[in-house]
Formats: sequence, C-alpha cells, structure tokens
Amino acid sequence: MSVKPRRLAAAVAAATSFVLISTMSAAVADPIKPDPAVPGAALPADAARAIHPLAVPGSTPERRAALRKLGPSAREKLAQALAGATVRQAAPDLKAVPEPAVPSWKDVVGGKAGKGSAGSGATPRFTTQAVAGPRFSLAADGDADGLDDGFEGAVADAFTPVYHVSANERPLTGFARFADAPTQSVVAVRSNPPVPPTSHFRVVPLGFATNGAGQQVSVLRLDYLTLWNWDDGLDITTACRADLIFVGGFIGFNASLLLEGLQAHAIDNERSAALVAAPVPAPGVFNTDPAAYSAYSYYTAGHEGTFTDTSAYFVPSQPVPAGGHINLALSRAKHATYTFNPDFLPLLPGSLISFAYATVDLLWISGQIQDPLLYLALLALLDGVFFACFVEHFTEMGGFIADPRINVGEPGRPINGSSFIADGRLAPKLTVPLW
Repeated sequence: MSVKPRRLAAAVAAATSFVLISTMSAAVADPIKPDPAVPGAALPADAARAIHPLAVPGSTPERRAALRKLGPSAREKLAQALAGATVRQAAPDLKAVPEPAVPSWKDVVGGKAGKGSAGSGATPRFTTQAVAGPRFSLAADGDADGLDDGFEGAVADAFTPVYHVSANERPLTGFARFADAPTQSVVAVRSNPPVPPTSHFRVVPLGFATNGAGQQVSVLRLDYLTLWNWDDGLDITTACRADLIFVGGFIGFNASLLLEGLQAHAIDNERSAALVAAPVPAPGVFNTDPAAYSAYSYYTAGHEGTFTDTSAYFVPSQPVPAGGHINLALSRAKHATYTFNPDFLPLLPGSLISFAYATVDLLWISGQIQDPLLYLALLALLDGVFFACFVEHFTEMGGFIADPRINVGEPGRPINGSSFIADGRLAPKLTVPLW
C-alpha cells in the first residue's frame, strides 16, 4: 500500500479558555507491558527507506569538515557557484498532490488488497490485553446507526490502540475535551504529561462482504480520534529555516510550500482507524459479538492533506483477532500517528530529497561546481536540512490504553456531549471514506 494524502478542510480557529488537568502523579497511569514474546516497551524504529545514493543521514566527516572550512561566507560562495549554472534537471511538480484511490473495504476484507504498508518497513507491534475501565456511553442506540451503543463500546475496546505518547510535550499541550457545541471549544486538557491519553471513538457499520474463506461477514469501521488542544509546530531552528530557504532557492522551490502544514496552530485533530469484520450469524444479519471480529486493515494519519502527508495504511498478513491492540506512536509537537518510532523520520517528500541530491551531482559532473570543497559542503547542507532539521521527533515513555474512551456517535446524531464533531475541522474525518 502507499502513503495516501488526505485533502481535508482545516480552517484554524483560536481555542477558548480551558481547565488544565494535570496528570503528573505516576499513580495516575503506568505504561502497559507488551506481549512477553516482545522484550521491552519501546516501539521499533522505522526501517531504512530508499533514498538517493548521495544522501547520508548524519552526513559524513568529510562533508561536515568542508562546511566548517567555508566559514561564515559559505552560503555566499555556494550562491555564486550556483548562480551561473545552466544545466539543471526538470523539477518534480510538488504542488499537485494527486488524491489516490480509496481502497475498497470489500476488496480488503476479501483479501484482494496488498499486504503490509509502504509507510514503513517496520512490522507493527500488537499487545494482547483485556481492556477494562469506564466508558462514556448511553444505553440503546443513541446515534441511530442500527448498532447498540454497548456493543459499539465493547468492539471499540477490543481494538483500541496502545498509544505511545512522546515525552517532552509542552506543559500546556495535551488531549482536549470539548463543550457540547457545534464547534470545538476546549473545556479541559490532560497534560504534563498527557497520559493516559483521552480517546474519542466512533463505530459505523459499512455493510456486508465476503472474506477470503468465502464467508459472509459484517464489516465495521472503527475511528479513534486523538484530539489535542494545540499543535506546537515542527521544532526547527532559525538556522534550519535559513538552510531550507537556501536549498529551496537553488533547486527552485518556495520555502513556504515546503513548510506547509508544519506551523503551530490551535486544535490538532489526529486519528487512526481500523477496518474489522466478523462472520454473520445469519445471512444479512450483523454479528453483535465483539469477540468475533478481526481487524483486516489499519489507517494512521500524519499531516493529512499537506505537502508533508505521511498517512498510511497497514494490511496485516492475517486478520488480527479481537483483543489484539496495535501500538501507535504520536510524534512530539505535531502528533502525527505512526506504527513505529518516528524519531528523525524525514518529513520532506522523497521526490524532493532525491531531486536536490541529483541536482548537486549534475552540477558537479557537468563542471559547473568545480571546487570539491563547495561540492562536499553543499551535500552536507542537504544532509542537515533533510535528515536533521525537517524531521519528526519522538521520545519513548511506554504505551498506554486511553482512558477515558468516549463514543462520539455519528455526524448528525452525536452522543455523550459530542456535538463538537460537527466542527468543520473534524467532521470530514468522520464522513470522508477511508475504505
């Protein structure tokens, strides 16, 4: 599967006053332990990705030394060397981000979708653990979707993620609770540190399909919302911004485009989702046993609808039975969701990274850059911009099951004081198909 950008409306509005809920006491929540077969609580790092042969995360001693030797006038010398360059490659069109086809949920359940994920080479970790604790839910079918709310809570619990929230979030940044109003007005925040997370979930029946074994199954989409009061923006220095502007200038890209989606803003609606199915008890009848369901696909959102979109699907080789909880990491400050430890994951598109290195190499091979010191310094600059500056940050502090876990109901029929799901920043995440 490929990383899929999502184009969602996200008009930013300032949050109203809020009450801060501090969870500094270690007695509030302890990180859960992973399966005994998996040592330690840390998530695996992202596996190596295909990058341009000249790209070196961390750079090399020779490149770093060349950049140091050039001194304060480095950029001026580099600019002069590049000013007269005439041989250049055609730049990729990064403004037009195509909207990929949404995978069919019937194809996924039927085993016709590809396995794995192009989002990472790391295998997601699952924790088998019974989930107990209070849920905010009304009796009967409060959201009028045909499913009993008690069943919705139980099946959502059976697949609720284990969240790895990064350490070192800003003291006032955390998981938000909202007023029962059609806009997201913050009334409480769990922060400092923001654990256990607060989760808002939604369970929606999609219909019936045939699985790989030829059985008719009832299919549900489970949405898990991690709603923050604030996106603190990418943690980048002034020097990093200057380097990006310089790099963007010589390869022909506007730095403001490269920074799209990385700025700080109030209200940060993040999410993941699972596609689950169970054999029907009778033709055309939904299975109401939460334990009968298995997960066929997962979706993780990261910088949705932006130039740096890292959203991805994961399709396990075998469906994951109820009680298997996928472990998800939430990056620091930006809160993008990953199935692996995203620390130092490059955020700028691979096509841009490859184009930048290929451009430098072409200028060197064509003789338009003749000083080897300039050539090495320019490569060092690219190494820093792409693999040290514009990257995710994450510091492991263990995994947590969200508590509380709140059923928000359906758009147009919210429950549990969740009228805020009508907010234009959040509503598309519940109405736009994922499968």
